[in-house]
Amino acid sequence: MRSYRWPWRCLFLAGFFELSFSSMTQTIVQLGAPPLIRGRVLGLFNMSSGGLRAFSGITVGLLGSLTTVHTSLALAAGAFVSSHSACSRDFQARRIRHDSAMAS
Repeated sequence: MRSYRWPWRCLFLAGFFELSFSSMTQTIVQLGAPPLIRGRVLGLFNMSSGGLRAFSGITVGLLGSLTTVHTSLALAAGAFVSSHSACSRDFQARRIRHDSAMAS
């Protein structure tokens, strides 16, 4: 006879820690967002966090089945870092243009 005592405990702990983590990150984003755009920031945060979870399973799982898991994680991390740096550069360029336009 199989015992499901440990799997149930592990599932409970995983759910508890996931709920704690998501509550903590939601609170940090909500407290750090400027009041004028708080709704937009929270919407973007919720949409992106859910999307990143869903698509990371596809990219890492699919690439992991074709290569190794370590290679797929490295490629996914590289894609994330490169897209984040591109978005950061674009944001900084827009901010500089906006600041110079406001100064004129």
